[in-house]
Amino acid sequence: MYDPLLYQKQSIPVTVIQKIVADEMDVMVKNMLLKNKDPEARKRERVVARQISMVLSKRYGQRRLSFAKIGYLHGARDHATVMHAIKVLNNAFDTNYHYIIDPYLDSEKRIKQWLVTFEEKRTGVTVQRKRALIKIWIKNNVPLYIRERILLSFGKFYPEYGVFKKTINHFPI
Repeated sequence: MYDPLLYQKQSIPVTVIQKIVADEMDVMVKNMLLKNKDPEARKRERVVARQISMVLSKRYGQRRLSFAKIGYLHGARDHATVMHAIKVLNNAFDTNYHYIIDPYLDSEKRIKQWLVTFEEKRTGVTVQRKRALIKIWIKNNVPLYIRERILLSFGKFYPEYGVFKKTINHFPI
């Protein structure tokens, strides 16, 4: 049973990813994003944090983020730097290099938690409850456009604050 509402990819802003990785690596975000001309930018912990952030931005960032855009958002780096970061992470997993692997996995875990809590705050419905509702609607042949409208009605977007606020929550499960 494939349904686009069940399997849609969620995205996370790059700035949030950078903050999560910086917290995980005990590095300040502004130091992680220093330009190459600054000698402090090439310290190992900052380089590793930036590489982890680049890889997670490609995986969990907004859709259609190119290597060049990710590089730009990480201190005006080149697209090849992002490709190199992906290569470094892949090699770290192949060689079981824990200095890079552990912060990557911890950051990835925190990003997944952030996605779940953001979705729950946005709609006012837990992920499990949302999945159950969608499956019930599929069984009852509710058309996709109606399901989308119902899910959108769970949360109302307030652009002046840049947040979603809960408006209704009355579907019992």
